[in-house]
Amino acid sequence: MNAERKTQTHFTRAIDTMNFIQFNLQRTSASCRYLVGFHHHRRKIATSSYVQRQFESRSLSSAPVTSPDTSVGSRSNKDITTDNKYSTPLITDEGIKIFQADPNTASSGLGLTWGSVLWPSGSCLAKYLYWKQQQQRQRANDDDDVGIIDNSTRILELGCGTGVVGLTCAKLGARHVTLSDSASELWPILRKSIEANDIDTTSINIYNLDWRDPSTFLNPSITNSHHQSNRYDLVVAADVLYAGMDGLFARTLASHLPSSDEIDGQKPPVAIIACPFRTDSPLFNFFGIVKRLGLELDRLEDGNGSAAGAAPGTNLCEAFYESSFVPLCGGGEGEEKIRWQHVAADPKFSPLNHDRVQIFRVRRISGRSADARAIRRVGRI
Repeated sequence: MNAERKTQTHFTRAIDTMNFIQFNLQRTSASCRYLVGFHHHRRKIATSSYVQRQFESRSLSSAPVTSPDTSVGSRSNKDITTDNKYSTPLITDEGIKIFQADPNTASSGLGLTWGSVLWPSGSCLAKYLYWKQQQQRQRANDDDDVGIIDNSTRILELGCGTGVVGLTCAKLGARHVTLSDSASELWPILRKSIEANDIDTTSINIYNLDWRDPSTFLNPSITNSHHQSNRYDLVVAADVLYAGMDGLFARTLASHLPSSDEIDGQKPPVAIIACPFRTDSPLFNFFGIVKRLGLELDRLEDGNGSAAGAAPGTNLCEAFYESSFVPLCGGGEGEEKIRWQHVAADPKFSPLNHDRVQIFRVRRISGRSADARAIRRVGRI
């Protein structure tokens, strides 16, 4: 009997050791994916045909740098670069004026490399929200009104970059929009875009939300320093998923999707995120993490089961015709993971989705005990 217990004890310790080794290997693997993804993204800036179309003859070479205005409350619209080629904003198909900055010039190039350029995913998500509101659909059920913005909608954009999604929401009449990004170098160009679009400054603000620091997360159960509620009806994000960043973004996203109990029984918020196709896509791991955090995912698809989306210049009614959100979770575990792998590694896109962007809806699963309050206490995913 004692020998049997000793054997069982040794077996348990062996399993614990193996789990510890596996955990550290996963951390090392995530770090490697992060570095690979970062260098891949920097190369993409120089070679992407989309950036070339957006900037046309604009050079991405270095330009003189001025000290950025990092005060959130400041009214200054000081530009990051003294080069006149960035003094004129781009105008989207929806009429939103977007200022950009040279991604190769900044006091911390990392933030501006990722955030100072208008990428296809942001444009695609803005188009979907614009189209959704223009449709004025009948709100017969929850699916019908997801993404429809009116004067009661409060919106949080995570990793806003140029702010194209949040600014579009503001122009569509949202009650309040919070543009969040930890790259303070972006704030001056965000202020310029807010002013250029004649958006009431009382209905929009810029917030320093750092995915690595849960203390900066917005707790929906309290009010902020301006006596405004931190509760949001819609959370949006575009082109924020990179290899090695899936866990950080998943935790941040889940932390801002509270359960109904946490917000006094009110209808919980919904998130809509847009992700471009990448060969080193982190989507498969991301799907698994958000499910463990008590969230469910759906993908926007056309009638043929392809990812619906719209590129600049396309007809939105044709691009999103008969589109609806289709669940990614459910069925047997094996069947579910096969679908995740297909969506992450080999997705099909609708004919007008030229930029190959996938749009996902994320919601908290009703009845799950793991709510956002508990997730905020987690130090690491």
